[in-house]
Amino acid sequence: MLPDPMVPMKDVSLFHEKKAQLKPRAGEQTFPVWTDMYQEGQANALIDQILTEKPYPIKAIIGVGMNLMIWPNTGRVKAAIRKLDFFSVIDYFETVTTDEAQVILPAATWFERSSLVTRPGGFVQLRQPVVEPMGEAWPDWKFILELGKKLGLGDQVWNGDFDTYINDRLKSADLTADQLRQHPAGIRIPVAQHVPKSYEHKGFNTPSGKVEIYSSILKAHGFDPLPVYREPAESPISTPELFDTYPLVFTSGGRSKAYTHSQFRQIDNLRKILPEPVVQISPKDADARGIQHGNLVQVTSERGCIQVKADVTDRLPGGVIHLYHCWRDADANALTDGQDLDPISGYPPFKSGLCEVSRV
Repeated sequence: MLPDPMVPMKDVSLFHEKKAQLKPRAGEQTFPVWTDMYQEGQANALIDQILTEKPYPIKAIIGVGMNLMIWPNTGRVKAAIRKLDFFSVIDYFETVTTDEAQVILPAATWFERSSLVTRPGGFVQLRQPVVEPMGEAWPDWKFILELGKKLGLGDQVWNGDFDTYINDRLKSADLTADQLRQHPAGIRIPVAQHVPKSYEHKGFNTPSGKVEIYSSILKAHGFDPLPVYREPAESPISTPELFDTYPLVFTSGGRSKAYTHSQFRQIDNLRKILPEPVVQISPKDADARGIQHGNLVQVTSERGCIQVKADVTDRLPGGVIHLYHCWRDADANALTDGQDLDPISGYPPFKSGLCEVSRV
């Protein structure tokens, strides 16, 4: 089933308009498939670029809700951040990321800011704040617009006026901020409906207009246009010398129902569900290492080590362990590899590293 259409909104990123004046985005030369498909830089290439200064140096970053624990090899990420001339973070709370910042800017929460909300089926709403921002907190949009004004880009950031920004975005939908304020619960407007089997006369959204099993996009970028299996850069087969020291395959990224990445660990009721970081390990691998459920253990890779409690479970096969990510004092990404990235997507091997687990 095709998704319901959305309210048409203007793209205000200025990327297409300014592309010829801009330097290459991070990863554009290394991961051109990603940057062509998504029209954005590949964040996993950012750390290399900061450290190597190639193809040009990056000297400053302002991070909005930025989370250093999302990147692989957190130690290397922190080394890159510390190399910057200036690093500022906009956030609600003090975090691992704000620990590295020279300036921490307090963000207004969703209860304290206006925001434009759209949903499938032509729904649009200008959500209103319930209370005024506390202290010196600002909405994200105000930080960005005021920064644009200070940089002499007032005309391109609607001179800092939020309503002008909203009106510009919704011009093609013939809506204004004032109209939406008159309907605080939101409204639905008529939107173009999907035409059944439109591919019969329009084709598919591929270079050939056809369903492509043989990818012409990958071929154009010099990659094999058909799927080919390649062993991970670090595995029992590709790096047997590492496997002697680190005989367990390390996976991360599984989701807990209590948390989203690093969020919500300060909420008591959610913390009861998963109160502390654990490593999930099979009974077979735990027995071989003298580990019992609840023991404090150390998980070690070539890049670092962390200490967590053992969760001995038959949900994992022998030879594989799993760590939940984004625990401040037991960061799974202290162990992951941030340099052997997938050549097409630029994504790191979160599911295929090597490690060892030992009882503390």
